[in-house]
Amino acid sequence: MDQLLQQAQQSGSQAHKLYHQGKYEESLSLYKEMLQADPKNDLSMLGVADCLLSLKRYDEAKKAYEVFIEQGSNQYKAHGFCNYALCLSKVGQNSDTIDSLMELALKAQSEEFQCILVLCAVADHFLNKLQLENEQLTEEETQNYLEIVRKCIDKIDEIDPLYSDGLIVKGNYYSQIGAEQSAIQTYEELIQLQPNDYRGYFNLAHSLSQQGQYQQAINLFLKSDIMNQENKNFALKYAFKTAIKAKSMELVLFIMEKKLQQQPKSSQVYQETVTACMLMQKMSAAIMISQNWTSECPDEIIAWQFLAELTYTSSIYDLAETAYLNLNRLTEYKDHSFINVLAAIHLSRKNYEKAFEYCLQSLEVKYDYPFAFRNLSEFRQHYSKEKFYQFYDDYTSKYPINPAAQEYMNRIKQSFPEDVEYLNKKFTENESTVKKPENKPQETQQIQQGCCGGHDHHHH
Repeated sequence: MDQLLQQAQQSGSQAHKLYHQGKYEESLSLYKEMLQADPKNDLSMLGVADCLLSLKRYDEAKKAYEVFIEQGSNQYKAHGFCNYALCLSKVGQNSDTIDSLMELALKAQSEEFQCILVLCAVADHFLNKLQLENEQLTEEETQNYLEIVRKCIDKIDEIDPLYSDGLIVKGNYYSQIGAEQSAIQTYEELIQLQPNDYRGYFNLAHSLSQQGQYQQAINLFLKSDIMNQENKNFALKYAFKTAIKAKSMELVLFIMEKKLQQQPKSSQVYQETVTACMLMQKMSAAIMISQNWTSECPDEIIAWQFLAELTYTSSIYDLAETAYLNLNRLTEYKDHSFINVLAAIHLSRKNYEKAFEYCLQSLEVKYDYPFAFRNLSEFRQHYSKEKFYQFYDDYTSKYPINPAAQEYMNRIKQSFPEDVEYLNKKFTENESTVKKPENKPQETQQIQQGCCGGHDHHHH
């Protein structure tokens, strides 16, 4: 009997060791063997459940914790309730049930066995709830959750006031209630005790940022990022947001370079940076970064879109033309809105022949889009009457004139009374004899009013 007990203890020790090495499948096999030998063993039941949770097999883990909560001893009940609640959160269970389980975990703490991990997990759960659901919570719920966290912190301080996870919970609690200076002191204490724990630097940076100490916060975010081997970009995101809050172009560009070192040619990094420049109304910087972006990612449509729209609205037409030509290249001239803006650019330069060519190209892509009529008074003024009539003959023989197009025709009639008879005649013919192109949509699209000569706006 003693030999069997010794073997079970050795298996348990090996299973525990494998679990902490991240070898969850191997650990699970050993715990299952132990459970077959002794179905009522607390550590075997919890070991199986914990392995399944770590393997993200949440439904199986949930059932394993249910068995433990029903059959296991009170000594480890707090751990069971806590991890059962975690399973439920992973499978999208009702948050009230999870809250109840966390409170049960707290109550299940026996005098003999005070599990500091459970206390930290419970406190962390309710702090997250306070941060994420603050606006939805009633005053009573808020006070109740703060009281639970406060109880956890008091118990943690009784067991081990220098426990690193406990200090993080305490700092986060102070931050939650607006005692930012106390939070800063707590995080500084954690850094002194655990100088290699990136969480201390990250949380301290967050508190300093709340206090408006942006430069110091950014330095600490960057330090935290270097130390955090598991999630390299996490702290950089916050450093970037802090730089935007500080409205510092220099810091935004500095962090962008750091991010690009980790993610070379990353469209997401470029897009975030260009958007930040636009928020700070630094259009020259936004255009410069967009140019770099298109150089690094020449086949990225969104890069050319940013450059095109920024340069067009800034009236930098040479660059805008290059950008729209690249958009046409990438979409194989299938997006009429890009072609329309090229027409508008040439129209603003009084390159009427070229503008008219793009106008006709646009009509080939989307026959019922009345951009061609928007600037007809310009075309009529700068083309010979014969050329204008030729275009109108070609168009009206193929396509229906929709109400928006008719509106532009009325403007032509006002500017050129000698055309009225001809236009009325063609419009009447068009109504009765139009040949609609095969396989093309029959709906007509109302003209979009805007500054780009028919340019559709693209949302990023």
